[in-house]
Amino acid sequence: MRKKTGPKYVVPDRTGKSLAQLAKDRVQYAFIDTEPSIDSSRVVEAGIAFCDLCLIPVRPSFFDVTSIGAAVEMCQELDRRYAIVLVDVDDRKAWQGVVESAAKVLRQQGTLLKARLSHNVAFVNALTRGLTGGEINGDAKTETQELWAEVLALLPKRGRHG
Repeated sequence: MRKKTGPKYVVPDRTGKSLAQLAKDRVQYAFIDTEPSIDSSRVVEAGIAFCDLCLIPVRPSFFDVTSIGAAVEMCQELDRRYAIVLVDVDDRKAWQGVVESAAKVLRQQGTLLKARLSHNVAFVNALTRGLTGGEINGDAKTETQELWAEVLALLPKRGRHG
């Protein structure tokens, strides 16, 4: 749906050839987006195996917080760096206790980034227009920039694939 020039979409393969080609094409960053649950076809495992940093997005809810254990364990078994980011965070006062409780539990699972993505309708609406939340909303842009700065700081200077 995106009308603007944007990221190149590549269908991954299990051999890593598509990632190796991206390195040859001098692509600086490749994002591997998998489904949110561990599956029998091992798509998530393949994504983690090929990454330099696994970013695990988690909503501050009981089910989301308690379901990341398998992904964290897989990152540890495959010796992959990982970080956790809270997303869809409701900033209203009534939700502060829930969010902080979730953060406390997540810190026990690994590195929890300081940057958070709020419950902002811009993130949802942007998708229907082929855009990003930051392209249509200033707050979403600021949050995304803060997140990207933290992610960049965690990435190795040169990835495993070039």
